[in-house]
Amino acid sequence: MASDAKSVRIVGPQASAHTALWVGEFRRRGWDVRTVGLSTAASAVSHRRLIPLVIAEGLRKRPTISIVHSLGTHGLLGALLRRAPRTIVVPWGSEVAAATRSTIRHRAASLILRRADLVLTTSRAMATTIARSWPDVDVTTEVRSWGVAETALTEPAEGVGTAIRARLGLSDHHLIVLAPRGLGAVYRHEEIRRAFTAAHARRRHLRLVEIDTTAESCNRIVLHRTDATLTLPRQSHDDLIDLFAAADAVVSVPRADQRSTTVVEAIASGAPVLLGDLPVYRELAADGASVTLLAEPLVESLTAALTTPGIVGVPVDTNREWARVVEGRRSLFDQIERLCMGVSP
Repeated sequence: MASDAKSVRIVGPQASAHTALWVGEFRRRGWDVRTVGLSTAASAVSHRRLIPLVIAEGLRKRPTISIVHSLGTHGLLGALLRRAPRTIVVPWGSEVAAATRSTIRHRAASLILRRADLVLTTSRAMATTIARSWPDVDVTTEVRSWGVAETALTEPAEGVGTAIRARLGLSDHHLIVLAPRGLGAVYRHEEIRRAFTAAHARRRHLRLVEIDTTAESCNRIVLHRTDATLTLPRQSHDDLIDLFAAADAVVSVPRADQRSTTVVEAIASGAPVLLGDLPVYRELAADGASVTLLAEPLVESLTAALTTPGIVGVPVDTNREWARVVEGRRSLFDQIERLCMGVSP
């Protein structure tokens, strides 16, 4: 079958914010978009869907391009689907890290990369990691951030932060430490909690607001509450932007990462951003973002940052303008679209 003109197949988890972002950006540019994934908005990954999806896609017109959001399970799905004229792999940082530690995952990732015409990473550090980890795979790699949404670059309406605090049962007296990435081991969240507990013993007005990205709201604003910690369900993008407006500090310390949209939008908000000392985060600092890098051991350095005057609760006014100049999503996705089409941006 011939390929549809200006059509794109996006392979990835259906409930993923990454998938939704790419779907929205390509539709905004006039593309016919279809998604293919082993999960739905209401169900987890099911490997039983693999063969039916491969068969069903084989009966449809080929898309102009196929964008595969994974070096893991969905990457293998993308590699098994009928090839599009151009295939782009967008690897997740955590999956690249996992593939470098496992022989089986490394071989699977090698297959996925070999099927690609282009690999798009969001950081120079990740591009270097891929080149070093799969030196025998000859594939073009480009680095492009996904940028910051316009809503994240706009000054929040007056009183948004106070309104969010009121919804959470907090006052302007409290200092909110926001951990937005999730509760899993990859985000080192137990270490965040340990550091926060130590800091809270010295600064009683600190409050940790964490997000369980695996949990739906069920009409509950707060899933769990203690004297010092609030656990929220997964947040919509607009709600997350409002949380940044209320936050006195944002923490992101995963074991591996790329140029995370969540991190960059937190930086754009002007809240102080505390980051693990990863190559990609050092890269952000080198590119002009004002952030605090936390050395190892993490618990000790994060505790010190949370208790040091002049960090938590002190806005970083220069970061919004930095994001406006460096991380505007519209221009970055214009470049990404052209790269996906095989045209120099």
